[in-house]
Amino acid sequence: MAANNDVYDFPPQDPRFNAEVDLITGYRTQSILCLPIKNHRGEVVGVAQAINKKCGEDSAFTEQDERDFSAYLVFSGIVLHNAQLYETSQLENRRNQVLLDLASLIFEEQQCLEVLLRKIAGTILSFMQAQACTVFTTEDESM
Repeated sequence: MAANNDVYDFPPQDPRFNAEVDLITGYRTQSILCLPIKNHRGEVVGVAQAINKKCGEDSAFTEQDERDFSAYLVFSGIVLHNAQLYETSQLENRRNQVLLDLASLIFEEQQCLEVLLRKIAGTILSFMQAQACTVFTTEDESM
């Protein structure tokens, strides 16, 4: 659906309907309306589906439902894009802070290589949100 940029409004009798989920969950799907969620460039970034209209003839979704859902998903695409931008900016802020921390460490701790390496490892550990970090150096007499 997302790959084709299609809108699907179909009953469970439609051959495209996958009844496996209903069999597993015991849920009874009567109608489905699937639409793509697009970003500001018109690229599909997700799919949303509404299942089993609560009222109306045959519990089927109408063309008006499709228009309303589509309009709502325009805003959903904007919200998703903004959330991704925010997440990216937060990651960049973290990266920049780590670089500042490392630069600060290098200028502060030039007396003892072992202490410096431990602090660098601690900074990397925090940034990468890892359980362990080890920093190895080459055996260079000139260091």
